[in-house]
Amino acid sequence: MGRAKIIYTVDPDHFKADTMEQFILGGMDIARCVCMQKEKEEQSRFVKQVGDFFKKRKKPVEIMLDLSDRTEADWEDTSESFFEIAQSVKVILMPFFEKPERRKEIRDLLKKQGGQQILLITKVENDQMKPYVDAALREMDGIMVGKGVEPSFGRQMMQRAWEEKKILVTATQMLNFRKKGDSI
Repeated sequence: MGRAKIIYTVDPDHFKADTMEQFILGGMDIARCVCMQKEKEEQSRFVKQVGDFFKKRKKPVEIMLDLSDRTEADWEDTSESFFEIAQSVKVILMPFFEKPERRKEIRDLLKKQGGQQILLITKVENDQMKPYVDAALREMDGIMVGKGVEPSFGRQMMQRAWEEKKILVTATQMLNFRKKGDSI
């Protein structure tokens, strides 16, 4: 992945070809597939649909699967339907599990299913993540700073991700966190 990418959020209920064409014309590099409250089979179908859409148009758009609404228990039975799409997904956006063994288990599942190239990014949506930032930056490929984060904590996470050469995902309005002279 290059230095800066434009991410558009798409979901199964609003997936329309003309809207996607506008996203492509707008410079979309990554399609963030959000499948909140959808069954795993529906998620797999949707990600495949998005991937097929880009292949037909010969557009090099990467797919980010957002699993940030799932709980730890949901990972137990995902190996069949979820990992069928491992070859088309470039990035998984997921919650940060406090237990290190859960994070290792997910990496192992990805590797077992041929998805070792998938980048894992933790979504930080509030300040309750503060005790886990060090582990997230050490063990994950990147972080996403959400809108619910207090500005100084958001600035701190963005700066740390930058310094540690980790992937940083944030909404453009979050860039207002910067103070004059910040290197981000």
